[in-house]
Amino acid sequence: MSTNLHTVTIHGDTVNEDDWTSYENVRIEFACSGDETSECHQYPDCGCADWDDHHEANLGPEHAAVPHKQCWMQDWFDNDCIVPMTEDVVFPLIRDDGRWKPGMSGPIRTTFELDYIAWQFEDGAR
Repeated sequence: MSTNLHTVTIHGDTVNEDDWTSYENVRIEFACSGDETSECHQYPDCGCADWDDHHEANLGPEHAAVPHKQCWMQDWFDNDCIVPMTEDVVFPLIRDDGRWKPGMSGPIRTTFELDYIAWQFEDGAR
């Protein structure tokens, strides 16, 4: 999947301005600049709970990938099915020690991990 199509911007408020170490109201904004011809916009419209590259071959032509207006990852990001998630327990925005924090933005790499999407900023993004 092309890494140039997907970007993330991290929004949030600084809670402790004395040492800039904690944040709240953290929100991840995902954007895909692809269109219906992009690989991430090609997926089955069969309603199955999951699918892979062999979905059509295994289940038949009604399970073929078709073009969509929305990137398949958008709903995952919108519903916090990602790591890092925006819950303070697992979101690495607790300290300003080089970890991700509100205000950061840039292109990302993603991997699908069955239960969630893992992502990280591309080198040089911040």
